[in-house]
Amino acid sequence: MSAFNHTVTRRLAHPLPCLALAAVLALGLPGAVSAQEAAAPDIGAGIAAFEQGEFQQAANIFGGLAEAGDAEGMFYLGRMLEVGAGLPRPNPAAALAQYQAAAEAGSLRAHNRIGLLYVSGSGVLQDFALAAEHLKTAADGGLADAQYNYGAMFQNGLGMEADQAQALALYGQAAAQGHLASNAILGEAYFNGDGVERDLAQAFTHHEAAAVRGAPFSQYRLGQFLAAGEVTARDAVQAHMYLNLAAAAGVAEAGPERDALGGEMPAAEVMQAQQLAREWTPAE
Repeated sequence: MSAFNHTVTRRLAHPLPCLALAAVLALGLPGAVSAQEAAAPDIGAGIAAFEQGEFQQAANIFGGLAEAGDAEGMFYLGRMLEVGAGLPRPNPAAALAQYQAAAEAGSLRAHNRIGLLYVSGSGVLQDFALAAEHLKTAADGGLADAQYNYGAMFQNGLGMEADQAQALALYGQAAAQGHLASNAILGEAYFNGDGVERDLAQAFTHHEAAAVRGAPFSQYRLGQFLAAGEVTARDAVQAHMYLNLAAAAGVAEAGPERDALGGEMPAAEVMQAQQLAREWTPAE
């Protein structure tokens, strides 16, 4: 369960005015509006264009902001380069240059992405020391994704002695901000007593926080808690629903437990649980 988070949250002391737009244009995104036109929209407009597949428009917006010295414009332009949006292929080296400019301008997201590039060694030399440096900067700045990723370095002993206590402390900081994966990891740590004293109440709290937002393994654990009725009130219908959701998402253990529970329930309750599973949507 200790994977590095590569998702982007929806949402220079000396600027590098030419790097941002030129780097994208040189890699095959045709045409560009003027810097004044491109800088007019905000980051949200660029993200919306990106999510709609309007990559040239997104590049124009991010590029204009980057040329104006906007750290997040530089970051999102780097993101486009890293994933290869609108380009023949991803370009992690050019993305790294964008992230470095954004990091110098104060972007915590950029520090996080630089750290992940150095962890993976994808398109750059793998370097755990540099990864830790950048992830620590972003984690200390309060970025939940970075707290999670830096915690994963401690948990897996990447370039350092493995330190479960430090990893859990960082996951705790991220979980306090609502970080889904951190809640799931903490839930399992408390469930198994891994690096902390076993505490099923804490396990329930963290797994529930992750389950209601769609973490499959946490949905499995929450289903178990609700079926057992030891830490929380027993609710077979909700338990069946969460086990059903977990099984559909590929948690192998969930299907047999759902079926065993269903065999003990009245048919009407099973039908109710299945309807709830059909209608279920993740919490915001």
